[in-house]
Amino acid sequence: MLVLCALAAYKAPGGWIQGDGATYGATALALARNHDLVLSDDVRTDARTLFHSAPNILLKGSDGRIYSAHFWAYSALAAPILAVNLRLGRDPRDMFFITNFLLVLVTLLAGIRLARASPDILPVLVLLFTGPLWLHLKWPGPEVLSTC
Repeated sequence: MLVLCALAAYKAPGGWIQGDGATYGATALALARNHDLVLSDDVRTDARTLFHSAPNILLKGSDGRIYSAHFWAYSALAAPILAVNLRLGRDPRDMFFITNFLLVLVTLLAGIRLARASPDILPVLVLLFTGPLWLHLKWPGPEVLSTC
């Protein structure tokens, strides 16, 4: 069932990154390329090309460099996947789907283990995995991370 839901989400229309997604993508690109959180001119330019949208909500640090105003943890999880996608010539926007799918998979495995030890948690897991979580697998933001 997990694989079928994931395939359906992957094949769903969409794929253009709008809103905050380009900013999360730019931060992931900075981490993958430069191993830091600085959104330099070249990172912002390349992010605009890769994600078809310009990073938004940027802050100038006390050091004069540009950073994302968004929390960086989701981008840090996606950065290694972005690096692999770029190396393999895959669509960089797939990093969001792959990151979210892996988060759901880890949560499912942890949930199964938890349900074996404490069956009372089963209704919560059923609600989580039969709810709209699947609709957000391609979502370019930390909502799936927050849910998981």
